[in-house]
Amino acid sequence: MSLFIKTTLLISCCLYISTVLDKYLNNFRGDFKTLPPPEQDNKNIFHLKMAASVESLTSAVLAKMGASSVTEIVSTLPSALTTDANISAAEMELKNGRMENAFHQLSLSHSTLLHHRMAQRLHKPSRGSKDEDCSAAISPDSLQTEKATLATTEKDETLSLLQKLPSDWSIIQITSQSVGEFSFRKIGTYPPTPGLYISRCSCGSQPTITVQAVTAPKHEGLRGIVQEVELIKEENKIINKDYRDQQQKYFTKREELNNRLKCVVRSMEIAWLRHWCCLLTGSLGARNQQLLEEATARIIADCKFPLTETQTELLQSIVSLPWEMIWVLRDQPVTRMPSLRMLTLLYQHHSCRSSSVLVQGIDSSKGFYLLDPDSNLPRTQERLRSVFDETGWPGITARRPTHDEFQDAITNQDMFVYAGHGSGSQYLPGELVEGLDCRALVVLYGCASVRLAPRGRISDPWGVVLNYLIAYCPCVVGMLWDVTDKDTDFLTCGMIRALQGKDGDPATPLATPPSDVALLVARSRSLCRWYLTAAALTVYGLPLQVIN
Repeated sequence: MSLFIKTTLLISCCLYISTVLDKYLNNFRGDFKTLPPPEQDNKNIFHLKMAASVESLTSAVLAKMGASSVTEIVSTLPSALTTDANISAAEMELKNGRMENAFHQLSLSHSTLLHHRMAQRLHKPSRGSKDEDCSAAISPDSLQTEKATLATTEKDETLSLLQKLPSDWSIIQITSQSVGEFSFRKIGTYPPTPGLYISRCSCGSQPTITVQAVTAPKHEGLRGIVQEVELIKEENKIINKDYRDQQQKYFTKREELNNRLKCVVRSMEIAWLRHWCCLLTGSLGARNQQLLEEATARIIADCKFPLTETQTELLQSIVSLPWEMIWVLRDQPVTRMPSLRMLTLLYQHHSCRSSSVLVQGIDSSKGFYLLDPDSNLPRTQERLRSVFDETGWPGITARRPTHDEFQDAITNQDMFVYAGHGSGSQYLPGELVEGLDCRALVVLYGCASVRLAPRGRISDPWGVVLNYLIAYCPCVVGMLWDVTDKDTDFLTCGMIRALQGKDGDPATPLATPPSDVALLVARSRSLCRWYLTAAALTVYGLPLQVIN
């Protein structure tokens, strides 16, 4: 099995490099065709010259990529083959009871394209030069630390990443099991609902790791969960365009989509995750953790057979899940990150800077807003203008910002709020965002602002939110799909007031707004009229606190 994995990784790497080499080798091929067939005595010289040419070209390509060998760059190649190889290796490790090794292999399968792009930034020869924006400069020591974090390839290195994170954090890594030939499916078709590997890790000096395989739901005649979500999103786009002037049909159709999405979420819990939902909950406080351990010990004492350490940890998770909850993550502070390596890199970057909002907290008086820069959302302007005026922030309304204005807002302010179409990348492209050192909490209240979309047959999807993470943005809040302006504007009003520390309606969860941004977002979902809007609201990045 190990030989197969190594061979697959090597094939994947060769496929990637061959596209670069082909450009140069074509010139050699043209010259070789004009030569007469070599004599028997000269064949060895001919082959040696060819091999030397390929070897020198390979070395040159590797040098451009900041690597010294083929194996060194395998872990950052954006390929479905490398992803499947890591997942296959994790499966074997899990069967042999090597939990830490399995988690390590699974972590390597995540976000290889993002790691590749981040490595390009870190290995730029001009980094920190005088002609670059000083906001993007990083000290040599920090740069080497970030390079080492991104280049993690060994199990012990992966465990050390968990040790560098705060001990009160719980990391949940969800990895799709291999879907075989569906990795090369026709674009536009949907794979069956896959099985999952759920990895739960505690952080700190003595991290613990639990990896559980979760089988795919098997219901004949039903659509896959992924396909149903995509169909709901597509129909959501259609009704926003086609039923605007037919209110009765519009509300009827929207209510239907709301109910369908609720059924999908319920199916994810009941039919897909089942009792393993318990692995997704956060950690308990010290007193409650002690009570949990005592309860678990009593249960184990009644067992007629011994439990392994892993089985004991799983039992603790099951004993502690509030089964009465409809949504297992309801009212829990949750943030997303593409991979463990990017999470650790981002945390290291901000935790060692005394001026970072992660260390200081977000000053709610230091913000900037961009309201309807295309000047074609008059109702949004009407609803939000007074709310932004109350903040005292500088901002732009009904005018397109310059690149400098946009860059200054996200690099020098503590908060940046965008209310308009999409993600705002039409005013500052993601490629320009990547070169910055972003300071602000970025809130993007536009349709599909943090959506990750497939890019051909590469296994990793891409979106503007990843450009922000490459720019060291500490936290991004946005929408996964299209949302209605009225519902989003009402949500924006409530969240802006909550971020300012202003009490909300006594009958809502924001009556006394929390300072934790992720928890504030979780409770803000109750402000939405439509379930489709509430489910779209998502947080990427680090857990931040607001200081009023």
